[in-house]
This record gives sequence, C-alpha cells and structure tokens, in this order.
Amino acid sequence: MTKKEAKNVDSEGRFWGSIVAGALMGFVIGGGVALLYAPKSGRELRGDLEDAADTVKAKAEATLDDLQETALRLAQTSRSLLDETRENLVRSVEAGKEAYEQKRQEMTRELEDKLRNDPTNPESAGSGV
Repeated sequence: MTKKEAKNVDSEGRFWGSIVAGALMGFVIGGGVALLYAPKSGRELRGDLEDAADTVKAKAEATLDDLQETALRLAQTSRSLLDETRENLVRSVEAGKEAYEQKRQEMTRELEDKLRNDPTNPESAGSGV
C-alpha cells in the first residue's frame, strides 16, 4: 500500500468517525428535546428515556467498534508501509554496494594496466628489466 493510499484510509476513517459522532450527538439532542416537550406521564417519560439511553449506548458501542477497526486498518497499513520502505532501503543499499564494488574493481584494473604499461615503472613489462 502506498503512502497516498494510507493517507486516504486515514482521511476516510476520520471522515466517517466525524459523521457518526455528529449523528450520535444529533440523535441525543433531538431525542432529549422531543422527550422533554412530549405530553407524557412520568412513567412513560422514564421508559422513553431508558429506551433512548439504550439506543445511544448501542450506537456508541457500534461507533467504538468502527473506530477500533479503523485503528487496526491504519496500524496494518503503517506496518505494511514500514516493511515496504525497509525492503526498498535494503535493496538500495545492496545495489549501492554492488555498484561500488564494480567501480572499485574497474578502477583497480585500470590502475594496474597503467602501472604495467608505464615505461618509468621499474616493475612494468615494457621496461626491459
């Protein structure tokens, strides 16, 4: 998963979390106002309040479950991105080591060739010694 996809997952989780939180608040406030202005007996009002409280509790638990799932997805996405980045770094380091070794060998061969063909070098084959 790319960083852009992870950002989208995070933004999506925040978006839906805000929607759910707003809906819950609206439900609680609207329900409370409706119950207070409804012409009901005390027993009926208490029953309605209890039902409303149960509904809010159920919705809050559902929201918590959704948030936990979102957090789990984000953790998995982060882990995946970290693993991917680590693998890319290891590959890059290995490629750098290989390139370094090839260049070192190439430069060593060139230097040895120059020394072998240098007439001022007493150890060169062309010096006649």
